[in-house]
Amino acid sequence: MKGCQPIVFLVGISLFQACAIIPDPGHSTEKTPGLADENLESIGDIIERLDRAENTGDLKSLLTLQTDDVIWMPENEPAVIGKKALGEWYNVHDYSLEISHHTRDVHVSGDLAFNWGIATVNLTRKKDGKITPINNKYIQILRRSADDTWKISHVIWNSN
Repeated sequence: MKGCQPIVFLVGISLFQACAIIPDPGHSTEKTPGLADENLESIGDIIERLDRAENTGDLKSLLTLQTDDVIWMPENEPAVIGKKALGEWYNVHDYSLEISHHTRDVHVSGDLAFNWGIATVNLTRKKDGKITPINNKYIQILRRSADDTWKISHVIWNSN
């Protein structure tokens, strides 16, 4: 038993170190180590442009931010696959949006990036003006295009 003490000590130290470096994802606001500032700025710009397009109902601008094979996975609905399907999905909804994405964390690995955060939304039904406030969490995956711009390739969200 006496010979096991160093191993137990090393395992204990290793577990402590592992726990110490795992960030709390609910409170991460720091940029990913080694992430170039221009990547953060570009991805932040995409999110701002997405909010602007959704808030103004500018479907054309919204679609330019997506990859051709984009996949959106709305809560309690089938996946929406491709730009054409996304445009059709937007056109069948009878409401306008007031949305604000609050990115909590961004990670980039090569030509892929993901971010997650909280979105505050007010849905206004067009036929009667009824407003429904919603608080969502989301994950977006972005892909760097051949022209070195970032585009949204996957989105999933659900209610908090």
